[in-house]
Formats: sequence, structure tokens, C-alpha cells
Amino acid sequence: MKIKTLVNLLSVRCRWEFLRKVARWFRTDSVGAASKMNDFIQTVHSVKSIAGMIDIPAVLDVQHVLLGDQAILHERISGKKNFGLTISYFRERVKNKGIIEIGLSRYNFFRIRQMYRFCFELLNGDAERFKVFKEPFKFFPIANLSKELSTTVEELNKVHPAIKIGLYDKFLPEILETAEMNARLYPFRENDLARLLGIIFEEAFIGPQVIVLDPFHRCNIKCAHCFVHNPLIHHQAGFLDRKMNLRKFKEIIDDAAELKTDCVILQGDGEPLLHPDFLKMIEYVRIKGIKPLFFTNGSLLTRMIAERIVELEVREIYCSLPAGTARTYSSVCLGSSPSDLFQKTVENMKTLMELKKSSGKQFPRLIMTHVIHSMNFHELVQMAETDVSIGADASRFYMIRIDDNNGHLRLDEEQLDAMKKNLPQAEEIFRKAGIDFISNIKFQFENYDKKTGAWSKDVFLKEGCTIGWCFCLIPALGDLSMCCHLRTMGYLQNSRLKDIWQSDYYRQKRIEAKFLSENTHVSCLNGVKLYDEHCDHCDNHQNLLNTTKELKEFGLYKFFKS
Repeated sequence: MKIKTLVNLLSVRCRWEFLRKVARWFRTDSVGAASKMNDFIQTVHSVKSIAGMIDIPAVLDVQHVLLGDQAILHERISGKKNFGLTISYFRERVKNKGIIEIGLSRYNFFRIRQMYRFCFELLNGDAERFKVFKEPFKFFPIANLSKELSTTVEELNKVHPAIKIGLYDKFLPEILETAEMNARLYPFRENDLARLLGIIFEEAFIGPQVIVLDPFHRCNIKCAHCFVHNPLIHHQAGFLDRKMNLRKFKEIIDDAAELKTDCVILQGDGEPLLHPDFLKMIEYVRIKGIKPLFFTNGSLLTRMIAERIVELEVREIYCSLPAGTARTYSSVCLGSSPSDLFQKTVENMKTLMELKKSSGKQFPRLIMTHVIHSMNFHELVQMAETDVSIGADASRFYMIRIDDNNGHLRLDEEQLDAMKKNLPQAEEIFRKAGIDFISNIKFQFENYDKKTGAWSKDVFLKEGCTIGWCFCLIPALGDLSMCCHLRTMGYLQNSRLKDIWQSDYYRQKRIEAKFLSENTHVSCLNGVKLYDEHCDHCDNHQNLLNTTKELKEFGLYKFFKS
């Protein structure tokens, strides 16, 4: 996009509604936002086109060029099983004192030192004598990527005259230009941009945006829709007693901070507040500069705990309330005791919001979550009214994920129609109360399969799954999963989070998931395939949709699979 066009676009759209959004970004009012926008537009004016900064000629022989220092990388880029043949060709070239070429691509430019060293050692050179091989490629700041690449190539070109570096991927300069412009325009979103570029470049330059960590498998309520504590489910001995110890938790959080993870959500197979070290866990996440969030059924959130949570400014709390009335609640939450647990939960949430208001703090943000199925579909309006009485910040309806143990709760066509009829009324209640409505359920409606109850169909099978760059799940036992459905990438009992996250194995699985339709048969360490029936009702669908949206907003989507 031309700079002039971008400035004109901003000028047209810079109305009060847009300024309100900017205000939220910078935590200021609309007047302050206007000042920020003025600074932003001045930055736009100052951004210079960087086209031409990468002054690297194209490779001379595209059939005989090194594209990776490892076979898997070279063959990923070439599209051929020819790494061995390429190395044999190079050895012959070396004997005849010919040149050998390295080709730069979006998938390898950040490994240029390793590739050059590989070639240098083919020439029997002593790489240890050269400092340039020992320095890492500096991916940050992203605004300087082209300069970093150009400087590195310039330094390497001085090492040996028989090794030439050329441009193999004609889109690389444009991708870097797009990346650098975004980095200059949105310096406060550099981490987000790094993850998006990781998808394009197929490398994890930064840790997951979100880590969901399951502290304890016990729960004090048995919800009919729960895939863990549904009374129909029988677990193996010891499953419900699985608990993450505080030492291991801190080790994981230390690595998460080093990897620049944005937030940690305490959630999983149980009620987090039952863990004896719950508050210590929240405190440690805050100490390490990561935003803490957690899911809860709300029944155990006493005033004392709420006071501490407000004091710690927990970023978000998701409260699961699968009913709009006490009567339906007691039916859905089987064996819930005492009988007034619905009202107790509502009062706990009211107390939390009153404490936040009196403190003058912006956080925690309370998001009321309602899992919808055949037992409660008729109470959307009552749920909305309850959320208003609590004073929640946001609300969402979320259709049940059907499995072998809760199939009887599948919504039929008549129930779906009733929900669709009542949803606008619930939305209007939220709108009047100033409560944000998170529209997960609209995506689910659009993709709902009446026969199976699945609600994401093959959306991500066609689009590809990018969750491996922005999310991971860690159950209490310590296995590290790429997504919500336990696709194991490693085991934290004897490894560190940062080592597994940056491993070649994890990297390969990310790429295979990116091209999911071609790799449905691929299995993870625990035997679970990359694609199975759980993908038809993907719990991470909102994250995946947001990632696609951001790739488009940053002008990177056209490079996604090209």
C-alpha cells in the first residue's frame, strides 16, 4: 500500500468511534487518543519505502543451490528430495574449484550463518576462526530485518570467494518490506507481528501468546456437559488427584517469560481455585511480567480471594455459569451443594465486580461464559439478565462440544431455532448494559452440523491450523500439547518448556499443521493424529480466526501459503 494512500485512509476513518478503540489500546480517553493518532500519522509520514535495501542478486543456478543446512529444510524449500544430490554436486564443484551457491528464502534467511558455515566446512575451512559464524541472527527489532540481513550477507561474502549468496525467493524483499512497515507503524505490537511472521517464515521466533496451564484435576461440581467430571465418565486411578507442584509451575513460568509469552490461563480438567497454591501461582505469573487469567465456576471465589485477585490485577476471569435460573442450574450441575449454589455464585461475582469498582482499577475483566446444550438452550435471555445484574464486562454463549459421554445433550433443529430466535434479545440486553458480547456462537451457528453436533466442520482443514505458533496447553501431569486436544509435543517431567517449544520436532509439527489437509495422517508423540473428530468442534477456533484476520490486516496473508 502506498504511504500516501495509507495516510488518506487513516484521515477518512479517524472518527470518534475509531478513536475510542485507540483509546482502549493506550488506556486513555478520546482526546488523548486523538493525540496518539496524530503521533501515529506522523510516524506513517516518516516511514520510507525500503524496497531495494536488500541488494542481493538472484541465484545463478536454481537447480544446484543450497537452501538449508539440514535436509528437511532444504527439501521443504526446493520441493524435491535432493539434499544428498546437491551436496554431492557441491563436492564435485569444490574439486573443480567452482563456486557453490546459497539461496535465500523466507524459510531460511534467518539461518544464513548456519548455511554459510555448512558450505565453508565443505571447503574444509576452519569455521571456528570466524566470529561471524558465532553471532546469532538478530530478528529483533523487526523494523531492522532488511538491514540485519544485508549486513550479515556483506560480512559473510568476505569469508570465502567460492561461496556466493543469492536470492531464491523473489517475494522475500516484499515480505520484509511489509514486516518492517508494520513494525514501524505498530511498535507496541511487535510480539504479535513476530508470531505472524513466524507463521510465514515457519519458525518460532517468540513463545506462545497464550499458555493454558491445568493446575489440578479436581472439581467441586459435576456439570452434565463436562468432558471430565460428567458423572457418566470413569477415570483411571489417580487421574483426579493429578496436581502441578509449585516448583514445576515456576520453572514453566520462568521459561514463558523468557519466550515473551503474553498471558497464562489457569484452566483445564478441574477448578483452579481448589489448588492450595492457586494465589501463589497467580502472584508468580504477575512477578514475571505475564498477564494472569483463569477460568472458574465461581462458587469458591470468596471475598478474601476476590480482594487479592483485584489487588493483583488479574487480567481476565472467565466464569462458567451454565444456567440463567437456580432451577436449571441444579439440573445441569449435578449433585451441586448447597442447593443455593447458583445464587451464591452470582453473589460472588457481584462482590468481585464491586471490589474492582471501589478499587478504581481496570482489571480483572469478568467474562461470563455459558455452555449451551439441550438442558439450558431456552435460558439465553435469563443468562443475559443475570450477567447484567452481576455487572460483567463481557459475555459469551458457547455450544457444547459433543463427545461419547454427552451426546444426549446435542441440540436438535427445533432447539437451535429457538436459540437463534432468542439470541437477538439477549444481544440487545448486553448492548443496553454496555456488556461486550463475544460472538463465538455465531461462528458455531454458521458451521453447525445437525447430525454430529460439530460446529467448525472442515474450516481449518481447508485453511490450515496455525495454533502451533500462538498457543500451547500444559495438563497437570506435565505433557506439553500443541492444542486443546492433547497433541503432545514433549514432556516437561524431564525437559524445559523453552527447549520443547524451540525443538525441531515441534517446528515440523507446526508446518504439518499449517498444511493440515495434506497431513491428516500424521501422529504426535502420544499417538493422536493432527486431525481428528475433535477438530470438527475446535475449542481454539476464535484464536485461529483472529490469526487469519490479523494476517490480512498486516498485509501478510497473501504470503501465507504462496
